[in-house]
Amino acid sequence: MTQRANGLDAEHPFASIRSVHGEVPLDLVGGPAERYDLIYADPCWSFDAWSEKGNDRNAKSWYDCMSVDELKALPVGDLAADDCMLACWATYPCLADALEVIEAWGFTYVTVGFVWVKLNKKVGLRRIIDLAKDIFMSTGYWTRSNSEIIILAKKGQPQRGSKGVREIVHAPRAGHSEKPLIFRELLEELIVADRRIELFCRHNADEQWDAWGNQVGAHDAGTIKKRKPEPEPAPMPLLEAA
Repeated sequence: MTQRANGLDAEHPFASIRSVHGEVPLDLVGGPAERYDLIYADPCWSFDAWSEKGNDRNAKSWYDCMSVDELKALPVGDLAADDCMLACWATYPCLADALEVIEAWGFTYVTVGFVWVKLNKKVGLRRIIDLAKDIFMSTGYWTRSNSEIIILAKKGQPQRGSKGVREIVHAPRAGHSEKPLIFRELLEELIVADRRIELFCRHNADEQWDAWGNQVGAHDAGTIKKRKPEPEPAPMPLLEAA
């Protein structure tokens, strides 16, 4: 059974970290008593999109997003061990914002660790014969987007594990903004870490990963929200008489 972090005010951003190993020893002054060697984050980027077809594909239609300033204000650096690797998802339109956020969190950009080439949902795990046909085509104001990246950034000198982990990953899409679990496995292989945490997580905490986010466990329970309903339009003001 997962437990909440102790010693934190209920309003503290990381008061709701979940762990299968018992209470996470956090405090407001010193941060985690046992900090994380690997932090994996999928921030809820806010992106003002426009389309004649509406905002059906905008992240704001599916879940609550955070501004760059709100993301920068999260004390993620307090979770990091002296030698820690941050693996942070970033979309291409928000790439400059992502670099700004990881710097605010106290990390130094290293490289692009992974490029997820998104395949159509029906591809599954079968052998890919015609790769071009199987690659998913998303939206885009210039080229049509079909990949997403994980940025690696470091604090101190985190240790590399396997030297055989490749950058390009072909994996099918699932739900909106859902990331394939294979990236967790690849990060476990790539980075030497005794303690790991996933931020903005939708899975339950497990033996390998602690979890934080307002939808923790939603994927495992099958309770991911459908698209958020469109707000009711404001009534049009009456024209004043001339």
